[in-house]
Amino acid sequence: MEHIVQFAIGIDDEAIKKRIEESATKQVTEKLKEQVTGAILKKDSWSGYMSLSTTGQDIVKEVMEQYKDEIIAGAIKSVADSIKNSKKYRAVLAQIADDMLTAKDGDSDE
Repeated sequence: MEHIVQFAIGIDDEAIKKRIEESATKQVTEKLKEQVTGAILKKDSWSGYMSLSTTGQDIVKEVMEQYKDEIIAGAIKSVADSIKNSKKYRAVLAQIADDMLTAKDGDSDE
């Protein structure tokens, strides 16, 4: 006795294409990352730590030269914000304000 069985296979071409593209992108990105890291960093044979290669040092030096003013301005802003948010700054500011009020009250008594 023969039986005829029918079944359908649904293949989502777009999903497969998307997965292949994502996988390829990830593989290429990882490979480029390894190559760039290898060009910029070098592994110290004694300690095993990574340090900047000559190329990496040149890149950092070039970026520092190119963006020196922005880096300094950002550092100044960061330090100023840190100082303004400190308890000691607020205490000193409150003391100055109190001293000014005290001095002003002393002047008005005369």
